[in-house]
Amino acid sequence: MRFPTTRRLLLTSGITLALGSGLAHAQTPQNVVFWYHFDNPEQTKIMDGLVNDFQAKNKGITINAQNVPWNSYYDKLFTSVVGGKSPDVAMVKLAQQPQLVEMDALESIDRQINSWSGKADVAPNLFEINKAANGKQYYLPLQYVVVYLYYRADLFAESQARRALRPASNFWTPPKAHPAGVSQWRRSAIRLRHARR
Repeated sequence: MRFPTTRRLLLTSGITLALGSGLAHAQTPQNVVFWYHFDNPEQTKIMDGLVNDFQAKNKGITINAQNVPWNSYYDKLFTSVVGGKSPDVAMVKLAQQPQLVEMDALESIDRQINSWSGKADVAPNLFEINKAANGKQYYLPLQYVVVYLYYRADLFAESQARRALRPASNFWTPPKAHPAGVSQWRRSAIRLRHARR
């Protein structure tokens, strides 16, 4: 992490704190400003626990963890980067990585990852997913969210779309992960939309 004139963020999950971002073996007291955004009090309690665990294991490092409200998080973060007052560590969605790389606001964590004893415990594809276009690693995964598709089974049944897709079924279920099945489901959904106009 660099602290001189241009301050760079080390974007993270709580895991990066464990990597130490170059601070885990600090000889002099260090204060690290860490911004995150959780709107769930339970998640905030978990983050507080991670911060407390880290500080207990790394004497001399104080983490000033700040839960910034979600609705203003990115406005505050980007303003702080432009104004040279960014936090040392921040939780940021992967979609913001290209812009922050372009702003020269990030510090690569390749060295820390490659020397981290826990690296083998993380699936390699997670590192690949988080790698920037320039091939450098700036992020560690915090969470991956499964996106669900909700649909009205009663409307499919009403429109008889289920018969075209699954003649032997008493109810219609969307296809699992087969591309032809997804395409078929999509076509049926479009037919259903047009039929209900």
